[in-house]
Amino acid sequence: KSDPFESIYGLIRLEKFAEAYESLKFIKVLTPSKEADKYNLLGFTARKSGNLNAAAEYYTKALEINPKHIQALEYQGELYLQLGEIDEAKKNLEKIKTFCRWKICKEKKMLEAAITLVTN
Repeated sequence: KSDPFESIYGLIRLEKFAEAYESLKFIKVLTPSKEADKYNLLGFTARKSGNLNAAAEYYTKALEINPKHIQALEYQGELYLQLGEIDEAKKNLEKIKTFCRWKICKEKKMLEAAITLVTN
């Protein structure tokens, strides 16, 4: 079956974040896990478009549906860094480490690198 977000990923690759953000609003998803993915992507595209308040709300919604959504935790961590909330970003990193204990998660490395960049 096809990924409902395929066209969105294409726009993101082209860095057309505002366009991806607007398009996402019209995508209908049928499962809670896809709903969490949609809110995560709305948060990501809102953040990349400079709308940090909306991004914060979307990440919160994604994590209410799925508290173990690794990508939402990573992106929310990056948002915290943008807002200067380094301790909050570190809390997200700890959650990611807990959920990724038995596997390699690129999100863990990404957030660790982002925190290092901001704190050094």
